[in-house]
Formats: sequence, structure tokens, C-alpha cells
Amino acid sequence: MGNTNQQFELLAIKQDLAEFRQENNELFLAIKQDLDRMATKDDLQGVKDDLQGVKDDLQGVKDDLQGVKKDLHRFATKDDLLAFATKDDMEHFRDELKEEIHQTFDVLITGQDKIVKILMDQKAENAANQSAHGRFQTTLDTHERRIGVLENPV
Repeated sequence: MGNTNQQFELLAIKQDLAEFRQENNELFLAIKQDLDRMATKDDLQGVKDDLQGVKDDLQGVKDDLQGVKKDLHRFATKDDLLAFATKDDMEHFRDELKEEIHQTFDVLITGQDKIVKILMDQKAENAANQSAHGRFQTTLDTHERRIGVLENPV
């Protein structure tokens, strides 16, 4: 791995320590405690293994995200939702529908009023005709009786 090689390069080697000592004109020696604190090859291998585990975990997360991305295509987008009616649209549609229904019923009711007027006029005319027929029948009956009296001599 690139990171592990870079970490190795950062560790001071014996030659680097000698150069440092000469440049600073000081005696520079690493003590055992300093060396114990430095990372060993086994420690770096553990880090490398840990990094590989993290890489594997990230690959799993990446795969999960790909699955989620595929699942997101099943959901409606904002553009899809614009095709649906909103509450305001429904209220506007309801108001238009009410107005159209009122206009239609106004025409129907006006037509029914005309029909009812014709029926009421017909009913009144029928009542008048029945009354006249009753009078004519009474008069006819009276005339028949009179004719009968005149035709039958006693």
C-alpha cells in the first residue's frame, strides 16, 4: 500500500541520524525507550491489515449505497409529484364543478317549472271541463225527464 511505504520512508534510518548529528553539532543517540516507541514492521503490518478491513467495510457501504440508489428510482420524484393535483387545484376544480352543476340545474329547474306550469294549467282546465260536463249532464238529465213527461201522456 502507498500509505505503508510512506510511513516507512518517514522513519529515521541510521544514516539520517548521523547527518542530523553532524548538522546540529550535537551528540544524538537514540535510547532504547525511543526505539521501543517506534513502530515495528509487525505494527505496520497490523495497520495495513486494519486499513484493508476499513477498505472492505467501505466497499460494503458502497455496495449498500448502490442498492439504495437503485431503490430510489422506484420513488416518485419532484417532477412526478407535479403531475398530481394539489389541495388548491382540487378546491379550484370543486368550485368550477359546483358552478357547472348550478348552471345545469338552473336549466333543468327552469324546464321543470315550464312543465309544472303546463300540468297545473291542464289540471285547472280539466277541473273546469269536469264542472262544465257536470252542468251539462244535469241539464241533459233535466231535459230527458221533461221530454219523458211530455212523451208519456198520463
